[in-house]
Amino acid sequence: MSSGDASLAGAEFTFRYYDGQYATAAETEASGAPTRTWAFKTNEKGRIRIMDESLKVSGDDLFYNSMGQITLPIGTLLIQETKAPEGYLIDPTVYVRNITPDGTLEAVNSYNAPTVSEQVVTGRIQIVKHTDTGTTKVETPEVGATFNIYLASAGSYDAAPANARAQLTIDKDGFAVSPDLPYGLYTVEQTSGWEGSRLMEPFTVKIDENGKTYSYIINNERFYSYLKVVKVDAITGEAIPAAGIGFQIIAPQGQKLEWWGADTWYTDGSGVMKLPCELEYGRGYQAVEVVAPSGYVLADKPFLFDVLPENAAQEDGLTVITLTAPNSPTQISVAKVDYQGNFVPGATLQLLDKDGNVAAQWVTENTPHTLYGLPIGAEYTLHEAAAPEGWLLADDVTFIVQDTAEVQTITMTDLPTELHLSKVDYQGNFVIGATLQLLDRDGHVVDEWVSGDTPHVIYHLPIGATYTLHETAAPEGWFVAEDMSVTVGSVVSDSAFSMEDEEIPILHTTATVNGEHIAKAAGTQTISDVVSYKHLIPGKEYTVTGKLMDKSTGKVLIQDGKEITTSITFTPAEPDGTVTVEFTVDASLLAGKTTVVFESLSKEGKELAVHADIDDEGQTVHWPEIHTTATIDGKKNVVSGKTYVLKDVVGYTNLIPGKEYVITGTVMDKSTGKALEQGGKPVTATAIFTPTEPNGTVELEFTIDTALLGGKALVVFESIQMDGHEVAIHANPQDRGQTVDIKPAIGIITIKDKPVFDGGSVKTGDSGVTVAVLGLLLSAAGLTYLLRRKRHS
Repeated sequence: MSSGDASLAGAEFTFRYYDGQYATAAETEASGAPTRTWAFKTNEKGRIRIMDESLKVSGDDLFYNSMGQITLPIGTLLIQETKAPEGYLIDPTVYVRNITPDGTLEAVNSYNAPTVSEQVVTGRIQIVKHTDTGTTKVETPEVGATFNIYLASAGSYDAAPANARAQLTIDKDGFAVSPDLPYGLYTVEQTSGWEGSRLMEPFTVKIDENGKTYSYIINNERFYSYLKVVKVDAITGEAIPAAGIGFQIIAPQGQKLEWWGADTWYTDGSGVMKLPCELEYGRGYQAVEVVAPSGYVLADKPFLFDVLPENAAQEDGLTVITLTAPNSPTQISVAKVDYQGNFVPGATLQLLDKDGNVAAQWVTENTPHTLYGLPIGAEYTLHEAAAPEGWLLADDVTFIVQDTAEVQTITMTDLPTELHLSKVDYQGNFVIGATLQLLDRDGHVVDEWVSGDTPHVIYHLPIGATYTLHETAAPEGWFVAEDMSVTVGSVVSDSAFSMEDEEIPILHTTATVNGEHIAKAAGTQTISDVVSYKHLIPGKEYTVTGKLMDKSTGKVLIQDGKEITTSITFTPAEPDGTVTVEFTVDASLLAGKTTVVFESLSKEGKELAVHADIDDEGQTVHWPEIHTTATIDGKKNVVSGKTYVLKDVVGYTNLIPGKEYVITGTVMDKSTGKALEQGGKPVTATAIFTPTEPNGTVELEFTIDTALLGGKALVVFESIQMDGHEVAIHANPQDRGQTVDIKPAIGIITIKDKPVFDGGSVKTGDSGVTVAVLGLLLSAAGLTYLLRRKRHS
């Protein structure tokens, strides 16, 4: 096995083949020249296989059998090392090996011995160590200084083989020597020395001569070092690349360092301060920060350091101690929260300096965002550039960076978008009980609620999004409002919408003629329909349209070929009030009919309310009709001369049951067209009655002395009044039902000298011929008289 850096690989052996069998090398060589000669080298394990042609260095051709395999014929081999491997001596022995007929070959175990006892090259390393204190300038043995020596290829003392490493301690004379070390390159490393003395830099020694001692004289001077202060962030540990950070150095004895009139040194643009002078070995130096970097708090304590060899390193050929001086940056913790203090993620925030420049920008998360290193005393504005969906932009927050290493918290409170939706009437009063929905543009229901006495608020809708406010059910007595479009604004004032509900108008009508629900079916009459309304919107224009209906048919009455309708447009000043609609009609066409006024109310062409109850008496006007049958003793004609009771049976239709009526009859002389007078007064009769049914009869009686009425036709005219208003009249002189004829009576006349016609009655006591008046007939032929002479006795 190899030692140190020595290797068994690469040794070369010469093989001489003789085709005879010989016992010794001398006998073999005496036989003459070898048949063939080859040179082979050892592999990494120090072995040679002559069957491995890759190890052949030079020589004749090898022997091959019929199968092409390397072989050796029967004979004698002389084997001798002709080149030793690195770190070893050549073995001069000539080895004899016979190749016998059985085909076996005795193995040749040739190995190289070291040049010393193991026949490996060995040597020693000697250290002569002194130090210069810097005061006496005398070389003084550095007793106790220690060194590690190890095979360089091992990489470290601990990794080196035991026979290829050593630890040396300098004795009182300043000497130390290693034991024998095998061939190789060694590292010499000082591991300790006197305090204040520099440690020797590691160096290498090559042991390649057997038995040689390699001696080195080492002198350590007093330890000095330059100082480099590196400013780093106390939080991140990264360098602060800022110039102008000032430091003063305090020596262990307490005095402030001055050099060439300067006592303060500053960092360059990379944040590094390099002291221009060396510091002597010592413990307890202080670096005092007197000027802090921008955005950082001045260090409140000095930075301590020791000028010791173990703290130093070589930089550009100089010994330098690097002092890391951390600074705490200013810390501004920005929290984006809602009104409950919960974090609001997704907002884009900007930090603006006093000139409005963007110093930082970020998107909020579910944790605070911390800004480091803002200059102390600087004023900044926290500005929300973009709110997350469903939130309003917050107001700017202005703050000043405080001189503290503590975290300064800035809170920006976000408010969600608020869509305020109210259901109101025209006066802005809340309408309670409407079922409303908010629909997105795809018609999906975003929210549904029932209106109350406050606005309904929906939060977190995207700014600028447009929705449809839809009423699915109106409260009782109200119209369902038309859909309205609403858009979420960037401020609450732009996101308040009111859906105005219109109360369903209530109509009540009262149709009358001269204030009564009953009217005379004669001449031109005006029906006044007073429409009472409720719940109209003042200032809006409305139209009331009326139709005159025939109650019996349920159809609109026709006059002059057209439906009887009328309308009026008005603008109410109050929600409740009245308006009058008038119909001018030919009442003669309405005798016996009952008319009902239907009314509808519309606004902007849309019908809002209808009052169309055919059975509503308030909308009804009755147009009575009467017909009569006049008789005397049940007859239509009687003979004059007596006082009769004329009965007039008045048949009426379409009166209002329960109302009191006054019927007045007047007996008319058909021939004169005037009222019949007796005793200087018109012959009349009056009856007061209250019908229980719309249709019925009432009877009038007239007492008439017919003595002078022979030959006359009497016609009865009737008039019915209610509350002083005439509501029906029957005054047709040609109506036979109203007519009674009075026939002339037959008289007895006594004629003394000659027949005499006495149109009067027969006088008592007259003598003469009795003339019987058989009848007085008024006709186109004149009068016919029947006279009968009374026979004298």
